[in-house]
Amino acid sequence: MTIEETYVKHIECGIRAIKLGTKRPDEANVGKYLNKLREVNEGLYDDLMERYQNIVENYKKNKESFGESKKNYYFYRNK
Repeated sequence: MTIEETYVKHIECGIRAIKLGTKRPDEANVGKYLNKLREVNEGLYDDLMERYQNIVENYKKNKESFGESKKNYYFYRNK
């Protein structure tokens, strides 16, 4: 596994955790790996950064709607 693949794996796992609501964006440490990926592959960085920004935007919308409680998030998300 190359270093690029390792960075992508960490980024995708972090994005998935934010999307599922198991981690907040600051807990996922995606930014750290995005910055490292930028040095290796600029094109892939741009694609993953766009996905990350969309997920964080959705997270913020859900946070406003459901509050900080993960219980509220899962309750309303699964309706």
